[in-house]
Amino acid sequence: MTEEEFVGKIDQEGGVLAALEYGLSGSVLVDQDSDLAKAWRALEQAWPAFEPLLDVVEGHLEAWV
Repeated sequence: MTEEEFVGKIDQEGGVLAALEYGLSGSVLVDQDSDLAKAWRALEQAWPAFEPLLDVVEGHLEAWV
């Protein structure tokens, strides 16, 4: 997948967080050495630790909105 297609997929899923939740993988990028591919891999690696924290914060936001 080209970077343009990848960014389109992120947009289609509803943004970066939604694309991570969906499971969009940077491994589909043609250029694995691009800044985008490297950054996405870092986000993918951080996601398992980040997601539960995001859920807690969003839960508190829902309680106050």
